[in-house]
Amino acid sequence: MLRTVHVHTWSRHAAAWSSSRPSWIARVAARLILMVAVLLAVVLFVPLVVLALVVGAAWLVGRGLARAFSAAQRPNGPLDGRRNVRVVAPRPDSPEA
Repeated sequence: MLRTVHVHTWSRHAAAWSSSRPSWIARVAARLILMVAVLLAVVLFVPLVVLALVVGAAWLVGRGLARAFSAAQRPNGPLDGRRNVRVVAPRPDSPEA
């Protein structure tokens, strides 16, 4: 006579969980791939950020130097370089003449 074996619910869930869990080789491979990806991101991203900061600082210094040199060449500041300015000669009887 055949005997019926009852499988408890918790053991079926445990068996399903253990069969769907990746093997230790797959877990190690996934961790290695993740570590390599993070390392590559850091190796590529950090120099780009440093390069951007250096280029930005050089650009700001260049703009400041250009502004300083242009201000030194124009002693009247924004009044220099104006065109089509009418010069009115002072009247002869004014005190400024």
